[in-house]
Amino acid sequence: VVRLVKEYVGIDSEELKVSVHKIAKRLGSSSEKICIESIEKGDFSEAISLVLNYYDKAYTKGLSKREPESIYSLPVDSTDIPASAQQVIKFAENKLSGLLFGM
Repeated sequence: VVRLVKEYVGIDSEELKVSVHKIAKRLGSSSEKICIESIEKGDFSEAISLVLNYYDKAYTKGLSKREPESIYSLPVDSTDIPASAQQVIKFAENKLSGLLFGM
C-alpha cells in the first residue's frame, strides 16, 4: 500500500474518483463511498486498501477458473522493483525453456 500511495498521490484526485466510479458495481456502494471520501480527504492509504481488496478478490476468482497446472507462483521482494522484474523474466524464461524443450 505504501508504494502504491507514493505512485498515486501525484495523480489528480478527480481522475482517481472517475476510476473508482468505473468499478463501483464491483466495489460495492459502501466501499465506493468510503473510497471517494478517502480520496477527497487525501487518505490515499484507505482508498488504495479498499481498491486492493476488490482486485485481490477478482484476481483470486480469475485464478480459480484456470487449470492448476497453468498457475505458477513466484514470491518476489516488492520493495526492489528492478530486481523483481529481473526475477520474473528469468523465471518466465526458465518455464518457457522447459515447455519448449521438455525439461
